[in-house]
Order: sequence, then C-alpha cells, then structure tokens
Amino acid sequence: MRHFIILSAFLLQIAAISCSCDNGQTAYDPPPPYTADEVEPFKVIGYLPTSAADYTPRWDKLSVINLSFARVKADGTVDDEQVRKVFGDFAEKAHQNNVKVMVSLGGASGSENFNKALVSEDARKKIVEGCVALMEDLDLDGIDVDYEGWDWGDSPGNIPKKEGYLDLITKLRKALGEDALLTAALGGNATESGFYTKEMLDQMDYVTLMAYDKTGSWSSTTGPHAPFWYFESFVQDCIEAGLPLEKIIPGVPFYGNIFPGNKPENARSMSYREIVTEYPGAENKDSIEDIYLWYDGIPMITEKCNYVVANKLGGVMIWQLAQDTDDDARSLLCVIDSILFPED
Repeated sequence: MRHFIILSAFLLQIAAISCSCDNGQTAYDPPPPYTADEVEPFKVIGYLPTSAADYTPRWDKLSVINLSFARVKADGTVDDEQVRKVFGDFAEKAHQNNVKVMVSLGGASGSENFNKALVSEDARKKIVEGCVALMEDLDLDGIDVDYEGWDWGDSPGNIPKKEGYLDLITKLRKALGEDALLTAALGGNATESGFYTKEMLDQMDYVTLMAYDKTGSWSSTTGPHAPFWYFESFVQDCIEAGLPLEKIIPGVPFYGNIFPGNKPENARSMSYREIVTEYPGAENKDSIEDIYLWYDGIPMITEKCNYVVANKLGGVMIWQLAQDTDDDARSLLCVIDSILFPED
C-alpha cells in the first residue's frame, strides 16, 4: 500500500509549539526537514475532480488522492458544495485501502476570487475556518492549496499576495492540527520568480509541481506542453529554493494538448484515454506530430519516473487520475507503479 508514516518524533515537535505572537496567535515553529527514514521512499498522488464521480481508483497504486476543487469565494467562504455532494463518503473507502484523502483548495479557474480573498485578513480567517470544517465533516487527512493567481513576472501586485499566502499557510498549519497534512501545488512561473519563500515551504509536508501546460492557447508557439527539460528545470528550481528532495513531488499529465492547424489559438486538450483509443499505438509515443498532438506516453512517463528514482525525490503527482486508460498494458499509472515500486 502506498501510504506514508510520519514518526512520532515529528508529531511531538508540532505538539510542543507554545510561544505566542504579538497578535495573540500561536506561533508556528516549522519542523526540521524530513529524513529518508521518516517517510516511505515514494508517494503517488493523484488529483480527482468532481467531474470524475464514477471513477474507481486503483487503490493499491496510490498514496494520496486530492479531491478537486473546493473554490474560494471573494469573501473567503469555501465553496465546497460539489466536493461534499460527490465525495461525501470517499474518505471512508480510501482509508479502508490505506490511502489518504485531501481536498485541494483553489484551482486555476477559481483564481480571481481567491486573489481577492488572499489579500484580506478577514477573508483568510474564513478560508481557514472553512477548511477545518470540511476536514472534520469529510474525515480528510489534510488540505492541498492550489493557488494559481500570481501575476506574471516581477509584478508589484505579487507583494500583497505573497504576504497573504504566507499568512494563510501559517494559519492553516496551526489550525489543521498536528496529524493533518498541508501541501501545495506550485506553478512553474511562480517558482521561477521566487514567489514561494523558505518560510512558506518549510510549513508544507511536501509540494507538488505542475510541470505541464508549458504550451497551450496562451502560448506563442505550439509544441510539447510537458517536455522533460521543463520537468527537470522545475525540480532544480525547488532544490535551489532549499526544499529537501523528499518533499519535492513533480507532476505528470494524463492528457495531451492538440493544436489543429499548428495554431496555438486552436489548442484543446485530449485525455490519455482518448488518445490511445483514437490512435492505436499512441501509448508507445509522446507525440503525433503530423496532427500537432503532444502528450506523455509510456516513454516520457518512464523517463520522468526514472529521474524521480535516480534523484530520490518524493514521488509523482498526477493530473488527473480518471484520464488514464483502464487497459493495464497501456495504463500510465501502472507504469508509474512498476518503476517506483519494482519489487511489489
């Protein structure tokens, strides 16, 4: 089973926090980085959106499932109606299979309202309250923060966002309790630009890297949206930011981007399931260039997983699980499992 165990020594460190800040809040003293002895070698983390309600996870190949998304309203209210409706008893099933369950907060399409809430102290308090209530009601193991509202580059608009993000993460770390997980999905531009400080990252149990969507309808050229060089450079950015290797979990896409007419503005996504169904043999490639389709097939997933193993990273994240094929011989999840856990 792909679950991980945090040692009691780490838990005691969190429980022992007792100093107070000037504002009366309990101060968070981040724990030292994990060591290899404190976690299993690798984690396999898959996102599962509310649109995939009928998907049955391959429990034995997963460590954590991130239910997505609970949206953040402008006033800080956590809009979790769909998550509750679709995944009300999901955690019970997952725990029976030794898989942890988290809710991912935010998402790209929810950025505008999240931006407004992030820079408001009152709204941040509401976010924390909503996350705590959702965790308790659905028996979750933690919260994953997927904030994607950073301005591009070195914009002054990022200054209040960085301050608000740090405050939100700090408040969540205190409020969730010593046994809960707190993680974040990081974007490439934000990481390259240094928006995530060591003070933020030290409070995370681990981070996942959205190492995909390098190209799309927003880009000036067509081409691979998740090339290996991008995957590798993203990891190196995190290492340079001071993250321990075991807390770095790069992501892989279970979908591709196709550019009809070789024009970026025509871009649309195709699930890996659709790709291998429509184009026999596509699983053994990473592109079908005569139709301008790029994706991660078995060769690219193999290369990326081998990199994770060779560099002793924390594991692999997947967006998103329901886009895989059910055929074991072509399944990307099965490839990940076979490389990260060859002796199972």
